[in-house]
Amino acid sequence: MAQGNQYIVPRVSITETPPAPVAATGVTVGTIGIVGTFSKGPVGVPTTCYSLTDVVSKFGGYILGLTGFLSAMGAFNQGTNKVVIVRVAAVSAAAAALTVKDGAGTPKDSVTITSLYKGTDGNGVSVQVLAGTNLNTFKLVVSYKKVAVETWDNLDLTNLSINSQHVALTKAAAATAIPVPLADTPLIGGDDGATTADSDYIGTTDASGNRTGLKALEAVYVNIVVCAQQYSQAIQAAMISQCKLANVQNGLRIAVTNTNKGLTPTQAAAAQTYNEQRTIVSYPWVIPQEYPTIYAAPDGYYAGILATLNAWVSPSNQVVKGILGTERALIEDDLIALTVARISPIALNNATNDFRISNGVTTYNYVQGSGTDDWSQTSIRREFDKIETEIWIQTQWAKSRPITNSLLRTIKTQIDELLRQHRDNTEEIYDFKPTVCDASNNTGTTMAARRVITQISIRPSYAADFIDHNIGRYIG
Repeated sequence: MAQGNQYIVPRVSITETPPAPVAATGVTVGTIGIVGTFSKGPVGVPTTCYSLTDVVSKFGGYILGLTGFLSAMGAFNQGTNKVVIVRVAAVSAAAAALTVKDGAGTPKDSVTITSLYKGTDGNGVSVQVLAGTNLNTFKLVVSYKKVAVETWDNLDLTNLSINSQHVALTKAAAATAIPVPLADTPLIGGDDGATTADSDYIGTTDASGNRTGLKALEAVYVNIVVCAQQYSQAIQAAMISQCKLANVQNGLRIAVTNTNKGLTPTQAAAAQTYNEQRTIVSYPWVIPQEYPTIYAAPDGYYAGILATLNAWVSPSNQVVKGILGTERALIEDDLIALTVARISPIALNNATNDFRISNGVTTYNYVQGSGTDDWSQTSIRREFDKIETEIWIQTQWAKSRPITNSLLRTIKTQIDELLRQHRDNTEEIYDFKPTVCDASNNTGTTMAARRVITQISIRPSYAADFIDHNIGRYIG
């Protein structure tokens, strides 16, 4: 995207100038960033997970009241193979801990054993203290959910540094002796920090550059942004702002948002006020096959479908996997009203008896005839993001090279060849005009400013959302 009018640090930039949008890369635009609450794992640290099992290992499984797992589960159910998770937690979040005593006549605190991460998952950790193999040492047996998983031997007050996957050890204040043997005892006091505020999801950047919440996603490459199970206007506004300001290097991105649970189609349409090209409003809430007694927001399911689709393919008519039902049964009039309101609903397809995305619109100017804006289609928005990223990457070689006719010709040829492949080989786009990169748009003034300018014109491929069969009786 545009970097402003400062030409100080050598760089390659992309500027969209309708009706000739700008270009992207043979890279994915399907990496999902999920911000949510979990029972363990680092808070505010973007962490990549490659499967739902990986999520459980790093952040814990489903717990009522926590949001992140449900959205991650929805995404992985669609077949995605990569999400970047940022855990958020309220100030109440605490790590489970246990302080063990020494064997003095009046026992004193000896060693404090603390779960590595804040959260209730740490309450599932227990420890047993035994005499160490060497004299004047102790042995620590760590169990997780009643199964012994680690043993650390020959520890003393000067040797408490262990590479545990579950706990950390610290010497208690004024401790003078090692702990006495202790039967297997659970850590206590772990708190997930589940009662979050909007500000926890929106996040901050402190004076040292440490980021939390959505802010933490600004510094990593993602293309689809989800604030798990959230629907507040403040959070959605922060998601939209991030997606609008994101650059190619950190991932051009789209936000997948939710309506509030319990809204009728009429209420959902009335509440939908956003008119942005980088936002998808998903609706209604769904019943996960794994947890048939609850409703989950559809954000993760929708994001997972986007992540597994080629960028130029519309999410419309895609089957949503892993759900038993939806909160609302939608009829055709509902689907029309929701589409006009720029909401992308999930509905039962009675012909195929499965649940599908009804339309592929973003919340930017629903197409109502010729002359309306193409960005209303998610597939077009994502394909241009992909091409922009491709061109940005593939023209890095030209940065800081002398501006010559040869340089301009080479850039033009490279871009046109990329677009030709997308038109003729993969059919990602319908057509394009030859790129303009010559003396007509690279003047003495622009070259003196150390700028190379290209004009790229692409005709996208449109989704066949309306198929009209005209059938008549043949006589004769």
